Amino acid sequence: MGDFLLGWANSFAQTNLQYVDGRFNSYMGYFQDDWKVTPRLTVNLGIRYELTTPMWDLRDRQNKILLDPGPDFGKLLYAGERGKSISDRTLLNLDTNNWAPRVGLAWRAMDKLTFRAGAGIFYGGLDRIGTGARMMANWPFNVRKTIASTPTQPAILLRNGVGPDFVDPGTQLPANSNLFHWSENFPVTQLNQWNASIQYQLAREMVLEVAYVGSSTSYIRDNYNINAPRPGNPATEIQRRLIPAINAIQLHTPYGHSSYNGLDVQLEKRYSRGFSFTAGYGWGNTMANVGEQWGPDIGMQDVWDFDANRARSGFNIRHRFVTSYIYELPFGRGRKWTGSGRAFDLVAGGWNLNGITSMRTGMLYNPTLANPQANLGTAAVQQWRPDRIAAGTVGNPNPERWFDPSAFLRPCDSSGCRLGNAGAHILTAGGQVNTDFGLSKYFPVNERFRFQLRWEVFNLFNTPAFSRPNSNLDSPDVGKVRGTDSAPRVMQFALRLEF
Repeated sequence: MGDFLLGWANSFAQTNLQYVDGRFNSYMGYFQDDWKVTPRLTVNLGIRYELTTPMWDLRDRQNKILLDPGPDFGKLLYAGERGKSISDRTLLNLDTNNWAPRVGLAWRAMDKLTFRAGAGIFYGGLDRIGTGARMMANWPFNVRKTIASTPTQPAILLRNGVGPDFVDPGTQLPANSNLFHWSENFPVTQLNQWNASIQYQLAREMVLEVAYVGSSTSYIRDNYNINAPRPGNPATEIQRRLIPAINAIQLHTPYGHSSYNGLDVQLEKRYSRGFSFTAGYGWGNTMANVGEQWGPDIGMQDVWDFDANRARSGFNIRHRFVTSYIYELPFGRGRKWTGSGRAFDLVAGGWNLNGITSMRTGMLYNPTLANPQANLGTAAVQQWRPDRIAAGTVGNPNPERWFDPSAFLRPCDSSGCRLGNAGAHILTAGGQVNTDFGLSKYFPVNERFRFQLRWEVFNLFNTPAFSRPNSNLDSPDVGKVRGTDSAPRVMQFALRLEF
């Protein structure tokens, strides 16, 4: 409050308008063949090649700061400065090794038993990220300046502001600039997928399917501030930077990797005699060292050890069960019990039930600590985790106490603060149980017209699905749940005329 009244700003940032005319090329081709080996066995073979260039600017308006040790360290290399090839204009090496073989097979082992399997390699193409995070956003094409406060000096005084030339490009790289740097070797994101399934006909209208699905994704892009120093004295953070005159250098690099293994079981009864249903169970496990791009689990703790951030993904759901059904009540004209007379058919005939019930376990999270830069003396730590001294779970979690904060300690002592030993995504939030239900009936008018009356209920039992708890150990609400991921029960009625 005192800083606010005095007009002492903790940080100040400003940017100018950026002009970009981005270009990239994609070339793709494939060969595929189906081979019927025997009447019961079919094999599908294919291969695909993809070549996607990095993005360049039509007027070569981008550069990168050179970070390799040597006489050119800290200098800016401009697009096209060393030639007019794709690599010279994009400042990235062209990834040409993108072969994608595919194989699949279907084998009818018996009349009621079928086996299917497949595997393939896929590529992600150009990373769908805007130009605002590419090297086209570097000085002098785009000026982004930040002033940070120190323990004894504010970033700016509000009464003084900054001068009109604060973001003027000038002829020299301004102090406290923010730059983007993309790794020279930047392979296209590669996804390996494989699966195998067995289908067995249990009865005339009932089929059981069991499937295994796996995948492995490499070269996932992420970014961090490579200019930031390792943890140390907050008072000397600026002096300990890789290049002290620069505020941040956001390094975009494809270090990320994720994997998925899942089991799917599905039982289906096809529609007959007024009844059908589908029931499915899924078990899955996702591991990654990067967070979901737009998800809640963004941020590494240790950018100097990528493997230290590898854990189950925050969006990982271990168990999920879903069932849906349609049932025609056996009363009325054309059904099992026709009754007697038009009045019976009007009241009891023509009713249909349908519904969907889903159940899943909760998503993952981990406790965090606030203000990592101020305590650790580095801007590289995106998510600061504590030390874990116990499990942290409670016997009967509820919105007022979902986990035990006393199981986690701030990793600080008289010598300063450090990175905590707690892993990522070590706790589980609440799951979800939901049932949607519908009841409908037709009222025929004549051969051409009929009315349908529908009553639908969403979240029939009004079961709440609690959000993730507050995991900030510095918050007075730590361990408490203050929201839900589900909507309350909603009912709706509808009358429709069909002709």
